[in-house]
Amino acid sequence: MADVNVREVILLFQIISQEQTIPLRHSVLWPSMAVEHVLLPEAGKGLHLGAFCPLLDSPIAVILLFIESFPIDNNDHGSSTSKNGQRMVRFRKFACDPEFQRRGVGTRLLVYVLSMARSELNATIVWCDARTSSHDWYKRRGLSSFGAKFSKDSVEYIRMRMDVWEWKGQQYSESIEHEASQIQST
Repeated sequence: MADVNVREVILLFQIISQEQTIPLRHSVLWPSMAVEHVLLPEAGKGLHLGAFCPLLDSPIAVILLFIESFPIDNNDHGSSTSKNGQRMVRFRKFACDPEFQRRGVGTRLLVYVLSMARSELNATIVWCDARTSSHDWYKRRGLSSFGAKFSKDSVEYIRMRMDVWEWKGQQYSESIEHEASQIQST
């Protein structure tokens, strides 16, 4: 599969079960931990999405969405609407198969999620707890950090957000695709 140009393959994005996300989330996000570490008690309240290459049966990237506002602190989860009436969607457990990283798969799934959050979930803000090691990746895709850094299980995080009504959609996607092609050619 490594010699297939993923940018030329039409990826399929679809709602999947939590069980379909677990192997990839475990192997990418917490490979040294027990598989139970990637299970979320609240996962049943979320929307699980996968990116599929037509040539494979398993998702090559996954992400979970929750209608959830910014927490008051790192341990408190608020309602789905902020005090000023903004509807918020949080994404979590975003993982891409290492074989498909740096090929635009994660970016294309994020673009799909941002579009879905705006058009189908009526969100104004999309946010996440990003690993600080991924901060620049998210920043290049239009998210901005807010709040203080914090740690979970000895991994450092920063919160990041985007106003999806200010998001540029297709122009954004094209600029990221150009950036990804520049990375591959170096």
